[in-house]
Amino acid sequence: MYSVDLKNNYSLAVFMDDGNRLIGPHEIFPGWGTHRLNIRGMGDLAFFDLGDYKIARFTNKDIPWTLYTWGGLIRYRGQEAYFRYEGNGVVNVELDRWGGVKLNFPQGGMMVRLEDLVVV
Repeated sequence: MYSVDLKNNYSLAVFMDDGNRLIGPHEIFPGWGTHRLNIRGMGDLAFFDLGDYKIARFTNKDIPWTLYTWGGLIRYRGQEAYFRYEGNGVVNVELDRWGGVKLNFPQGGMMVRLEDLVVV
């Protein structure tokens, strides 16, 4: 699993997983996995632990980090980020004063686009 290093500068409350934990100004969560941060007034920042599952359309032999064993997906307000890692992965998250989110993936990650709704 990966760890999350969270810096919270948001001006309203941030809770984890349906409000079971109030998030302080700086938190480190080892072994994070699949969780949600509720950013009051903005919505959920959803983290999905993908394990060794790779999203095929975002895997490319010419981009080495996309071949790493472990991965995750983060979704927020209709946007997604995909990341992969080996060993102990880290996701750096910074919430700004207004609920904006900055992500950093030291081993590799990118913005992606997943459909929220498809009619076939």
